[in-house]
Amino acid sequence: MERQREPVNLENLQSYWQRVAQVDDQAHQAMQSWHSMNFTARFFDESQPAGHRTHIGVSRMLNIAIDNQEAFQSLITTRGVTHWSQWSLLRSVFEASFYALWTLDPTEGRERRKRGLRQEVLDARAQRAWIKSLAELGLDRDAVTALEERDAKATRVYSQEAQKLGLDWGLANQRVDIVSELPKLSYTRDRISDDINKAFVSVWRRLSGLQHGLSYALLAGVDKGRSIPIPGGESVFMTTNDQGLVNTCKLVSALHVSALELAIQRNSSPA
Repeated sequence: MERQREPVNLENLQSYWQRVAQVDDQAHQAMQSWHSMNFTARFFDESQPAGHRTHIGVSRMLNIAIDNQEAFQSLITTRGVTHWSQWSLLRSVFEASFYALWTLDPTEGRERRKRGLRQEVLDARAQRAWIKSLAELGLDRDAVTALEERDAKATRVYSQEAQKLGLDWGLANQRVDIVSELPKLSYTRDRISDDINKAFVSVWRRLSGLQHGLSYALLAGVDKGRSIPIPGGESVFMTTNDQGLVNTCKLVSALHVSALELAIQRNSSPA
């Protein structure tokens, strides 16, 4: 396979990106001004156990999404499109948008708070694995002990909040299965269609494959040109399929905008 940076026909993608930027600004404004005396969903969430975790986590995810979206746009408009690099950024936009949307999706506040707590419990679980790796390296024992004590204290708080919410501790420590949860998103299903959630699953699988360097994910989105036989196979000239790239970007933008719009709704609409 020959390596080459190539120009690509982006069609009307700029209008999609402008929409993302516009709604991101609106969401940022809504999340900054939610504390007005309107009785919004966030107002009620944050007055109850784990509510603050829910909305702090969503804010972080939306910041991750827009950061990677802007980096993606800069990369493909300045460096050009390659077979691998830009997809990792687009996958990060998709994943962060999903987690924000999944957390806010339930209409019942208790379910939103359960999901926000799960996110933080999983974050803490990953931190424990990191602390363990530091200990195995034989680093400053006092520093490791301080991290372990802080983690133990946080875990006790999480456990107490889970009990108040009726959240099974085993489920709280269970990773979110994105593939199984995407089709269940009610916000996108109700506003767009049931098929859009199924399309999200397909996009997620291919973006994950591309980030992990899987050949099927690459071959699914390229146009093949000339080939030269080589021992054990062939060297093939491939270019990114413009329409495939554009369609993927549009679907990612649809998920991103949906997450932003739901954040605006939870921060501004009466509950």
